[in-house]
Amino acid sequence: MSTGPVGRRERNKAEKQDRIFAAAANLFEERGFDAVTTAEIAEAADVGAGTLFRYAATKGELLLMVLNERLREQRPLPPGTPVDDAVCLVIEPLLDVALTHPENFAAYQREVMFGPVGAYRSEALAGIVELERRVGALLRSELTNDPGMTEVEVGRLFLSMVYIELVRVGIGSGTGDVVRAGLRARLAVVRHGLRGLDSI
Repeated sequence: MSTGPVGRRERNKAEKQDRIFAAAANLFEERGFDAVTTAEIAEAADVGAGTLFRYAATKGELLLMVLNERLREQRPLPPGTPVDDAVCLVIEPLLDVALTHPENFAAYQREVMFGPVGAYRSEALAGIVELERRVGALLRSELTNDPGMTEVEVGRLFLSMVYIELVRVGIGSGTGDVVRAGLRARLAVVRHGLRGLDSI
């Protein structure tokens, strides 16, 4: 049995998905989520509306697809990076997206919390848990005793503060520098508290 046509079909499918992804990413970046229509994304990707909806059922899913990819980007942590710097590096993709395009990030959060069940939403939820785990692993790495919380729970202690600050940015309170400085201060408090638990 020949595999040529199947391979070509899969390549065409991947190429269309790449075009849709690039078109959605560019338009959301240039004009913001609310101002962009799915018809404009389809036109920019040079696909029909029906084709577009085979890859993502809604505009919200297109945003999830785009920002899930952005939030997966991670810089390598150089060996010996201090814990506070390492945590800040790990959360930087999240801060970058939220501070650069608050409207898109607010829409992303709505889709993650209230959007329909689907692969892109599941991927976003899994990404949040993985971010919590990575942050929690860093915070637990400087403890000698078990704090009685999993890595995810420890990471959630700090990331809950991060999300509250990003909501404030979304409603027009705070700038990037102020948010980053504030989060550094809150991280110091969380680390101090965990070290206090460690000594009990």
